[in-house]
Amino acid sequence: MSVAEANDTYEESRKAYIMIISSRHTEELQETACSDPYWAHKYATNVKEADIEYCQKAVCDKSPYYAYYFARDVKGADLDKCLEAIRGSKWENKVMELITSIVIG
Repeated sequence: MSVAEANDTYEESRKAYIMIISSRHTEELQETACSDPYWAHKYATNVKEADIEYCQKAVCDKSPYYAYYFARDVKGADLDKCLEAIRGSKWENKVMELITSIVIG
């Protein structure tokens, strides 16, 4: 994906997220918002009707960075899927620490 395409995707995702916040959730808007990992994370965090699994797949397939924040911030996130997405990246230890803190309490 080129920089211009990435910018277009980000902007389309941002517009969809704003529409959702100002009006209501639809599957079409969620699909558009989740085309960018930042907005997929925001969607899962802030939209009550969000399909967490759909948002998580969008995040984990595209960005180890946001996979870490998804694991940290989203209630109901599948931590194993987040860990799988970030394996071998600098975020792996952070997710392991997060999982350990949740298990130990």
